[in-house]
Amino acid sequence: MEEKKFDLQLQNLAQGFLKEVSKWTFVLAVLGFIVITVLCIYGLFAFAIFKATGSILPGTGEMMDSFGTALNTFYIIAAGILFFPVYFLFKFSVNAQKAFKNNDSEALTKSLRSLKAHYKLTGITTFLVLVLCILLFLEVLFP
Repeated sequence: MEEKKFDLQLQNLAQGFLKEVSKWTFVLAVLGFIVITVLCIYGLFAFAIFKATGSILPGTGEMMDSFGTALNTFYIIAAGILFFPVYFLFKFSVNAQKAFKNNDSEALTKSLRSLKAHYKLTGITTFLVLVLCILLFLEVLFP
C-alpha cells in the first residue's frame, strides 16, 4: 500500500499550543525524574534502616532483613516502571522545543513519536495496575 504524503500546516494558534505544552511537559518530566530519584534513594534507605533495626531488636533480624529487601525491591521496580514514560515525555518536550526553535519538521515528528510512546506505556501500565487491583480485590473477597 502506497503511503500518501502531504504537507500539514499548523496554524499559529496550534503552534502556540504545542509550544506551551512542550514547556509544561518539560516541567512534568523533570519532576518525574526527581520522583524517580527519590524513590531509589528511599528504597536504599529503607533497606538500610530495616537492616539496622533488625540488628538492634533481638529476634527480628531475619524478618526485618526480608521486609527491607522487599521494600527496596518494590521501590526500585516502581522507579524503573516510572522511568520510561517520564523519559519519553522528556524526549517529546525537548524535540518539540527544538522543532519550533529551528522550524524542523523531523524534530516535530520525533517529538510526536515520543509522545505516542509515552501514552502507550502509560496506558499499558494503567491497565496492568487496574488488573492487579481487581485481582487483589477478588483475593480479599474470595480467599
